[in-house]
Amino acid sequence: MSEVRYIRGCDLDRERWDKLMQSAPNADLFGSSVFLDAMTDGWDAVVFGDYEAALPLPVRLRWGVRYICTLPFCGPFSIYGSLGASYTSAQMLAAIPRDLVRCDLNLWTEAPVPPGWQSTSRNNHLLDLSEGYASIRSRYHATARNLLNREIDAGLQLVSAHPISSQTRMARQSGALGTTSRKDLLRFESLCERWPETGELLSLAICASGGEARAGGVFLRSHQRLHYLLGWSDPEGRKVNASRLILDHVIRMYSGQSLTLDLEGSDIRGVSQFFESFGAIPYRYQFLRRDHLPALLRHALKLRDRLSGGA
Repeated sequence: MSEVRYIRGCDLDRERWDKLMQSAPNADLFGSSVFLDAMTDGWDAVVFGDYEAALPLPVRLRWGVRYICTLPFCGPFSIYGSLGASYTSAQMLAAIPRDLVRCDLNLWTEAPVPPGWQSTSRNNHLLDLSEGYASIRSRYHATARNLLNREIDAGLQLVSAHPISSQTRMARQSGALGTTSRKDLLRFESLCERWPETGELLSLAICASGGEARAGGVFLRSHQRLHYLLGWSDPEGRKVNASRLILDHVIRMYSGQSLTLDLEGSDIRGVSQFFESFGAIPYRYQFLRRDHLPALLRHALKLRDRLSGGA
């Protein structure tokens, strides 16, 4: 009988992992070793059988404490593997050892969680691009179509291959990155620099007539999905809804392909409404937490996060 095992990163069979991510029907960008290596200090995994299914676990070390964390620029993980494999998500989660004193995971699952875990439902927005552009645009909200028509007349220009370092700098200045640390921004820039070796990268900006960037968007393509990982707009860009031009351009560019635009979603109503104005459909995933941190350490880490911006 196949077993569920927790495997430290140093002991993972990378060749088998990569083969799983090539064959699993639910494989995606976030489970790829290229993404995980770029965006984490290190990662372990829970593995079923002979790499028939697996769940990646980003691990960080702070104050001598190992814990599993969610990542910036990262959507929900799946338990990647064959749909016929005889395991449950509860078994996979239960295999995570208790010496990982806090475990935070975003996971595509509707199954009950094991004892000791808390679950909160969150939104992700997806848009099927397989139909033609005219058909997809016909499902835009009327307000979105009207705004796009006005913006086309506003003298704005779309620029491709915008430098990633400029994207992250402008996103930081516009407030789009919250407390994302400088270290994580450098990781993201490194991922984007390397990604064209693995998949397709789009780095787009909307510029005014004088060349000033007013909004930007970064998209990575992987496993039949186009992931909208970074979006920002400055005050002038927000006045003319410049981000709409970027998304409309991407939808026009990739429509008619067997591809899903993954907008990553949000539980902020205004952001959800923005995505849904393009016809994107909300899907629910689960934010899972298991917390064994001593109370004093928990409060100390919260204070340190506020002071350091999550560095």
